[in-house]
Amino acid sequence: MTGPSVRSRRLVYGVGVNDSDYVTNVCPYYSVWANALRRCFSTKYQQEKPTYQGCTFEESWKTFSVFKAWMEQQDWQGKALDKDLLVQGNKHYGPNTCIFITPALNNLLTLRANDRGAYPVGVSSYVTKGCRYFKASCSLHAQRKTVGTFKTVQEASDCYKAAKLGHIATLAAAEPDPRIKAALLRLR
Repeated sequence: MTGPSVRSRRLVYGVGVNDSDYVTNVCPYYSVWANALRRCFSTKYQQEKPTYQGCTFEESWKTFSVFKAWMEQQDWQGKALDKDLLVQGNKHYGPNTCIFITPALNNLLTLRANDRGAYPVGVSSYVTKGCRYFKASCSLHAQRKTVGTFKTVQEASDCYKAAKLGHIATLAAAEPDPRIKAALLRLR
């Protein structure tokens, strides 16, 4: 006996058609596809992660087999699907806007506005011996590192930006994918 027919399956997040002829619960292609659909079409997820509000999804990619065929042609293993490196500010998931990038690069490029607090990205404060200082920290080589301590927020922010841009340049120089390399160099 085979699994349910494509017609009898429920839509994934109300729009996705799982047309596979196998069980997909351990399929890496299905997992990436379903997670991308969730970012675009789950109201609950978008309430938790408001940066995904307004995201759209390529019409053809709403059919699992089409997305899977694209993904099979990509360097995806151990990487994350990214929609906004190639096109800054992009909110559309599609074959011309998406690429797979390493988790370290993905973390480096994520702004995390909701986690940042009162200071600019990369800046935190602390008090020692009655004096307030501002620390600049950056994810470098997948580890959070302090890159400087300053008396003003602006100095710490400038140091963070310089460290991040320097790290991006280093990553760009070592990047074998010309699309990612070009996108990283545009960030400078």
